[in-house]
Amino acid sequence: MRVDLLALICCPKCGSDIKLSENYEHNGISINFGKLECINCRAYFLIKDGIPILIGGNQAQKREKEERDELAKTYLNASSQELLNIISHHHHISIMKRRARIFASKFNSGEIMCDIGIGWGWHWIGIRQPNIIGVDFSFNSLQIAKKLLEKQIDKNVHLICADASSLPLKNKVIEGVWSVQSLQHLPPYDLITAFTKIKEVLKEYRMEIYWVNYTGLVELLHKIFNKTYPKTTLTPYFYHKISKKELVEIIKANMGIQETDIEISYNETLFNPDLKIIHNFNIWPIDVFLGKIPFINSFLGRQITAKINV
Repeated sequence: MRVDLLALICCPKCGSDIKLSENYEHNGISINFGKLECINCRAYFLIKDGIPILIGGNQAQKREKEERDELAKTYLNASSQELLNIISHHHHISIMKRRARIFASKFNSGEIMCDIGIGWGWHWIGIRQPNIIGVDFSFNSLQIAKKLLEKQIDKNVHLICADASSLPLKNKVIEGVWSVQSLQHLPPYDLITAFTKIKEVLKEYRMEIYWVNYTGLVELLHKIFNKTYPKTTLTPYFYHKISKKELVEIIKANMGIQETDIEISYNETLFNPDLKIIHNFNIWPIDVFLGKIPFINSFLGRQITAKINV
């Protein structure tokens, strides 16, 4: 953790400034171990292995946090290539890295964006600007992100262990938000809280949010084989797939913007782990083409994306 990150972060419990306690381990650039203290409520937060742990105490995603920590723990000693191979079974890497590069290109080098639910951080490998604050509630996932983003950590990538619903950032300190399949795991009340905090920390509404699409293809195949395809599941943790109409309404209601300010698109049209359609072919031009065809895009698209630039 860089010392100048203190100018951006705040207490996740009360929102006040936090300060660095006297005893800490510093390598000249970053703080590896130490404590942070809220100047108001006096809550303490650890800095462990260079990552500030600013968990606010929300228990709504406790089960999911435990599972993601446990999963990441099994891969802590894996090589970078092994980690990317694992990721390729859950996301189409070339499609999503291209989309990440395009989003990053919208920012100047001195600007700051926040990746909410950064997970293993693989989207940002090799992207040198802007400054990226990566937030995730799984400490072990952030440890993997440190490995994959080793050359960028504490340069343009800064990791924070925190909840999306109690984002420990000060008001109006970032220029954009990126989030891939994280907000879909927030129960309704926590989703509202997360959007409220996002509104507070953004200087302007520059956002790109990815959600699992309630795709017609998967729904149809489940019906053919007489299987249920629930839109929302509560076990092992909350997970809500979404339609275009619902995503637009959620953003309008929580961000206070007009539908004309929201651009909806679909991607990963020929990639779907639920259907065992997993591959590494570089097909992003086809994905872009299919993602623009009405009905086909919503029928095939595994992910639905909302872009906001106001």
